[in-house]
Amino acid sequence: NHDGQSNLNRSQVMEYIVSLNFSLSQEGPVVTTHTYGNFILEFFANASASEPVMRSYHFDSDMNDESINDAQVAWFKNVSAGSTIPSMAFYHIPLVQYAKALNQSLPISGSVNEGISFQPTDAGVFDAFLASKSVKVGYCGHNHVNDFCVLYNGIQLCYEGSPGYQAYGLNGFVRRARVTELREWGRQIVTWKRLDDANSTVINHEVL
Repeated sequence: NHDGQSNLNRSQVMEYIVSLNFSLSQEGPVVTTHTYGNFILEFFANASASEPVMRSYHFDSDMNDESINDAQVAWFKNVSAGSTIPSMAFYHIPLVQYAKALNQSLPISGSVNEGISFQPTDAGVFDAFLASKSVKVGYCGHNHVNDFCVLYNGIQLCYEGSPGYQAYGLNGFVRRARVTELREWGRQIVTWKRLDDANSTVINHEVL
């Protein structure tokens, strides 16, 4: 959400990311005034497989009223239509459903150390995830000292953790990063967090 606040605009930032060695990022087909970088990655069991065993959908979310807008939701509905391939979704700004899950006191794994900073207008991307029946988990960032997962209406909603030291944190809350592993060719999603402490401690190992 800070991408356009320096000497490059959001489009130029995305162009740079795409140009990096080993980058899998794409600008994607949905380009609006504020949105660059909506794309799909597909995972195959082997080099000769014709059908992917897993997909990941990547959304460029920002700090406008709609962090994920109508055009992005329409894109997702179009590309996911009829697909039963298990999928993950990645976006920076948390969805309002993270807050709804906490308000219902649903069980979580991990920590809640600050409020959920969702945007005021919900364009319906979570409802689109539900309708697709393929999205198993969504991952966000933005709130640096939240790192929980919660199951909400059949979809796991997770924070990625904040590993970098260039932004705010919380005294006593060790920097951390979430690791996600696909097992059984996409039929199982396993995740944990690794702490930046003396032992690189692993916490909250779970199957999503």
